Amino acid sequence: GVARSTSSLVAMAIPLVSIPGRLGTGWLGDKLNKKWVTVSAFILMILGLVGFEYATVERSWLLVPFLFLFGVSFGGSVPMRISLLMEYFGRRKFGTVLGFMLGIIALVSMIGPPFAGWIYDTWGSYQGTWLAFAVLAFAGLVIMATIPPARTTPPA
Repeated sequence: GVARSTSSLVAMAIPLVSIPGRLGTGWLGDKLNKKWVTVSAFILMILGLVGFEYATVERSWLLVPFLFLFGVSFGGSVPMRISLLMEYFGRRKFGTVLGFMLGIIALVSMIGPPFAGWIYDTWGSYQGTWLAFAVLAFAGLVIMATIPPARTTPPA
């Protein structure tokens, strides 16, 4: 029931709102522990997705916190992922590991839209999609929060 113009505006605003997230978490990651900055970004992303799950025409105001929480955290996770790769794997294998990570991201990006379409075709709404993505973000949060710290000294 959401107007195409509204949904287009939301889709356009996400990358715009992600810019301050990329800049802000990049700066925070240089000042604080990158792992916990990333965990915080995942928490904001989950909150945004859960809020979006409940956004309807009557509760369209939920789009504003969704855009802020999801946009900033989605953008913020980008520099943190790359920084953490460097911390955990170093420069020697950085290209290989980054390529592997980006390949997985591309694969998931190709699966996401048909999955969302299947949810819509099956249940007549996209609502379950946002909850499923929040669950995936929660899995990422758990993995990130429980991963051991990166080695600070090179192996012998």
